[in-house]
Amino acid sequence: MSEAPAGDARWFGVPMRTERIHCACGELRIRIPREVNDLLRRSSALVADAARREHPHWAVLWPASVALARQVARGPALDGICAVDMGCGAGLAGVAAGKRGATVVFADRAPEALALAHANAAQNGVPHFATRTFDWSRDALPAECRLLLLADLCYNWRAVRPLLQLTDEVLAHGGAVIAADPFRATANDLWVGLFQRGAVADRRDVVLRGERSAIRIATLGPSARGDA
Repeated sequence: MSEAPAGDARWFGVPMRTERIHCACGELRIRIPREVNDLLRRSSALVADAARREHPHWAVLWPASVALARQVARGPALDGICAVDMGCGAGLAGVAAGKRGATVVFADRAPEALALAHANAAQNGVPHFATRTFDWSRDALPAECRLLLLADLCYNWRAVRPLLQLTDEVLAHGGAVIAADPFRATANDLWVGLFQRGAVADRRDVVLRGERSAIRIATLGPSARGDA
């Protein structure tokens, strides 16, 4: 795991738009590219990634990240807690954690995602955060991590085992995990593993850009449920 440079979303060179997400910690303003296709037209590297089925998911604000951010925002205060927004994309969940007092680590394999998350955290006034290049197939979480945020990360079955291993790392240190996804079939094995570890489940409906999505949320660990 290596330190990523402080990012500036301006270098994308494509039109951007701002999504305004209302939650218990106030309005969060998240900038994302207006169209993913704009990015693909500008970047041969992203086209090559897409050809390998590594779509730039980081460039989209997903309903599961909205549900996760709202779950964090309505939860207990996070002062003094290190939270990792895994596969952070635009960084919405991590921004919500930062607004609740956490020191946030935005973790992603894509440098573009880290740049975008950095810009969004700064724009929303998150006081303490860092970005980290992270490959969950080989990297370990920061030792101080006590809250792991997982928003819609299982696009294929290969993600299940490493995400459960990260979950076990956090739980072993008395930490908490909050996961959200839109009932993806590819994530079902992840959810089985979370339930085996004592997860409590809930369902939330999210309306984003005029479309309603059903999102399942799992919480593990007392601090995630507000029991601490």
